Amino acid sequence: MFYYQALVETCTDVMTQLRISELVVVVAVVVVVVVVVVVVVVVVVVVVVVVAAVRLVVLVVLVVVLVVLVVVVIVVVLRFVEITLVVYIVVNFDFRKVFDTVPHYRLRHKIKGYGITQVMSLIGCRIFYGMDGREWL
Repeated sequence: MFYYQALVETCTDVMTQLRISELVVVVAVVVVVVVVVVVVVVVVVVVVVVVAAVRLVVLVVLVVVLVVLVVVVIVVVLRFVEITLVVYIVVNFDFRKVFDTVPHYRLRHKIKGYGITQVMSLIGCRIFYGMDGREWL
C-alpha cells in the first residue's frame, strides 16, 4: 500500500493535466460525433432520394458502405484525439519527475515499461478512479 500511496502523491500534477485534457477530449469527441452523424444523415437522405427508383439491393449496398465509412472515420478521429491528448500532456508535464520520485524499483520499472498511452491510462483511469494499487502492482 505504501507504493500505491507514493505513486498517488507523485501524480497530482498529472491529474490536473488529465482533468483539463479530459474536458478537451469530451468536447472534441462530442463535436466529432455530432458532425459525423449530421453528415451521415444528410448523405443517407440524398442517397435514398437519388436511388429511390433503383433496386433495393443497390440501396442496401450503399447504406452498408456508408456505415463502414462512418465507423472508420470515427475510429481514425478518436485515435487522432487520443494522440493529440497524449502529446499535449507530454509537452506540459515532465514525466521524469514521476519516474525519479517513485521510490520502489519494481514500480518505476513497471511504469517505464509501458508506452505513454498506457501510462496515462493507468494513472488517469485505473489508479485514480478506484482501482486498488495492489492489484496493479
